[in-house]
Amino acid sequence: MRARRAIAGVLICTTAAILLVSGTAAGGLRMGVSPMKILLSLQPGEERRLAINVFNNGDDAIRVVTEIGDWLATRDGNIQLLPTGSHERAASGWVSVDLAEFTVPAHSTQVVRLTVNFPVDVEGSYWTIVFFEAQSGQARNRLGLRTKVRMATTVYLTAEGTEIRDDTLTDMLVEANPEDGTIQLGASLANRGNVHYYPQGWFQILNPKGLVVFEKELPCRVCLPGTETTYLAPWQPEGAGKYTFVVTVDTGQETLLQGIKHFDASDLLPDEALPEQTQITRVK
Repeated sequence: MRARRAIAGVLICTTAAILLVSGTAAGGLRMGVSPMKILLSLQPGEERRLAINVFNNGDDAIRVVTEIGDWLATRDGNIQLLPTGSHERAASGWVSVDLAEFTVPAHSTQVVRLTVNFPVDVEGSYWTIVFFEAQSGQARNRLGLRTKVRMATTVYLTAEGTEIRDDTLTDMLVEANPEDGTIQLGASLANRGNVHYYPQGWFQILNPKGLVVFEKELPCRVCLPGTETTYLAPWQPEGAGKYTFVVTVDTGQETLLQGIKHFDASDLLPDEALPEQTQITRVK
């Protein structure tokens, strides 16, 4: 990946599928699904079959029910579950599994076959989610209730040769929070193209001498077509004076997106909210 322009450093945002993530509920019900994320690049009209492994790492057999749904991401990165087919890039109608319900014995694995039937008249990215909800066969508490675990595999489908990229920073925020003497930093990234991606990036604050006094990596979130993603981070000024807020985003393109905003901390926060700067001198 590229080196940072304002300051050297390392930023890692994994987009590959996670091999195994386990969920554990009260009472010892332990379940894992692999992969948690499927990224497919397909020709329009192509059919593809894949395998999803459902692990039971517990001591009892579990009953698993599958469900396919659709979702969107909010500006702050939260997932909003929606009815199937409820948005224009929903892919739930093109994905099916061979097992709607099944039992996984203790310390065993069940393979679920996923089939994708990609339509002909598609452009860009589409997505859906496959849920696996497990319930233990044994009552695990005094009320006789059984525990549940719900996990999922997210599926992204992109039509090869139809990708359009159009990404831009739409807003930069520098706002005061007088209650705790911090300044809220923010930036919004708009995906005006037709494909999803996982941007990498960071916030930086430069002091009047041009030195980096604050740095914050952006959380790893998917940026869906036709949406905006907002990133926020609080910052405690080191004192009064003029600063520069720099936002750098790597969207996987040849060039980075970068926004710069100059501000004076004294204009945002009252003097009593700003920490006193310590002057250091050399003495013999």
